[in-house]
Amino acid sequence: ETPVGSVIEGLENAKEFYSYGDMPPWGKGPVQGKIHGHPEYIENEFPLTDKFVECHVQRLGGKAVDPEEERMARELEEEAPDQRSSE
Repeated sequence: ETPVGSVIEGLENAKEFYSYGDMPPWGKGPVQGKIHGHPEYIENEFPLTDKFVECHVQRLGGKAVDPEEERMARELEEEAPDQRSSE
């Protein structure tokens, strides 16, 4: 369980989300390994689970990063230092 944001408006709605509880053996929720890449598992076995249909992210401070530019920058960083200095 990793928080990825915070609710700044409408928390009363978020408190009403349906949940089956924690994953086994602590609760009756879904098994984590079965979720990834298998949406039908949640839809068939946990039909009452609420889900996000749409989500908007607004970056506060900093600048938005283009994923392709970020990937290219990482590739450049991984090159050997002598290769970069010879360009």
